[in-house]
Amino acid sequence: GTITGCAVALFKASIAATAAAVYDGDSVVMPWDERNIGGLYVLVPAAGGLAVSALRALSPRGMGPGLPEHVAEVEQSVAVRPAASLVRGASAVATLGTGNALGPEGPSVELGVFISRLVSGFATGTYRLQEGTNSREL
Repeated sequence: GTITGCAVALFKASIAATAAAVYDGDSVVMPWDERNIGGLYVLVPAAGGLAVSALRALSPRGMGPGLPEHVAEVEQSVAVRPAASLVRGASAVATLGTGNALGPEGPSVELGVFISRLVSGFATGTYRLQEGTNSREL
């Protein structure tokens, strides 16, 4: 529970940092002034969508499992895929940080499920890490 709470706090801080980076006029990422750009703020969520598209294109295994997929993977004893879950988390940060919506708890719940799978695997000694086509048991 503590690990999940810390991860969710880091997730929420990442969203806030992304929002500050793209919406604050003093930002290095988007150094603009509302008076100069007018309605161009509407492009920020579109940029978030482009960032998610780029992450999806660059991830060979897709966006990672959502909640139903996590449940199915647990039932089928499928190895945890940390890289895919991290891509999904990064996509959620880009989406929420640029002003788009995903739902009130969805990404935090998925993060909690991912961490609980990792922790339970370590606790039981059955942790398996799968990256690409390689799989190893620890």
